[in-house]
Amino acid sequence: MNPHSFFLQRAGWSVSYRGTDGVHAVYEQSLDGLDLTPPRVGLEHVGIQYLWCRVTPTGRTRIDTCGVINGCSHHRVKAIDLQPAGAGDLADALGPLEAAARGVNRHGLCYCVLAGACSLRPVDTGTSSPC
Repeated sequence: MNPHSFFLQRAGWSVSYRGTDGVHAVYEQSLDGLDLTPPRVGLEHVGIQYLWCRVTPTGRTRIDTCGVINGCSHHRVKAIDLQPAGAGDLADALGPLEAAARGVNRHGLCYCVLAGACSLRPVDTGTSSPC
């Protein structure tokens, strides 16, 4: 499987990085397609992230769900690791995650980050490696 081609052909995805250590892709239809470009405040600064997928050259895959980094139990980003798999296995894994990412209640999520349980989350120090 060529992950770069896979994500270029899959609706809603864009490749954010391609290098010797693999391919990183983001599902731009997360949060019902909420635009992250300026002048909006970067959602990553408050811990909100889109559905992400990283595939290494060996085929190891890590998927991070759409949500809040270190968020409450309802909104927390969950990491899913897949052993080397083909395009069909990856597509099967992504389908329900894409639907969930599109269907996140943006207003409820933002309220939780600003004034709910997610506002009490520990700060991410940025020292962990995603893959």
